[in-house]
Amino acid sequence: ELGRGSFGAVQLAVDAETGLEYAVKEFSKRRLIKKYGQQQQQDDGLWLIRNEVAIMKKVKHPNIVKLREVLDVVGEDSLYMVLEYCRGGPLIVLKEDNSLPIDMCRKYFRQLIIGIDYLHRNMIIHHDIKPDNILLSSDRKQIKIADFGISAIFNKQLENNQVKQIIGSPAFLSPELILEGKSGTESDIWAMGLFISLFFFLHIVHSVRGGDSSVRWRDLYKEVS
Repeated sequence: ELGRGSFGAVQLAVDAETGLEYAVKEFSKRRLIKKYGQQQQQDDGLWLIRNEVAIMKKVKHPNIVKLREVLDVVGEDSLYMVLEYCRGGPLIVLKEDNSLPIDMCRKYFRQLIIGIDYLHRNMIIHHDIKPDNILLSSDRKQIKIADFGISAIFNKQLENNQVKQIIGSPAFLSPELILEGKSGTESDIWAMGLFISLFFFLHIVHSVRGGDSSVRWRDLYKEVS
């Protein structure tokens, strides 16, 4: 098992014929329906993850994890997304080992910026840039942006490219999202900046402690914005 989320697990799988390795993201249809509701009747369960699948089919970039296949097992609770396997694991783990020279850090961050820019130019907001979702390729030469489960495709007519909903990982939410409930491309850039600072300092530089968490974050974001 490579990881686990609220809707299922990510498993390592090997193609018996080719020996190639893949990351297989498993979803529970029951949990997805419980969260999002049975909005329409369908013959298969793929509609439950249609947004994530649509985005991953749309993007083709060396710094974004590739979608290989989607499988719906009829009559069972599981859906599967077969993804490129990034053997290098999360980039942040390499930093914790103190094994990265500054020039290599610059190279990785340049790739991260290019990958995020590619998403935004293709009208996609990632919504969840954080250490767990910045992976390394098997040869450790490229970073790979992963997990488009809460990503969104925005419309050119949408004001300031913003989606009005609060989603993402709390420590990486932008001031606009916390204070105004608006999430746009700027939120990805904010989260990316926090990731870079976390990478160097190994802690969130603006973290706060004590009291009600929602109040603490709002007060903090008012200060920095």
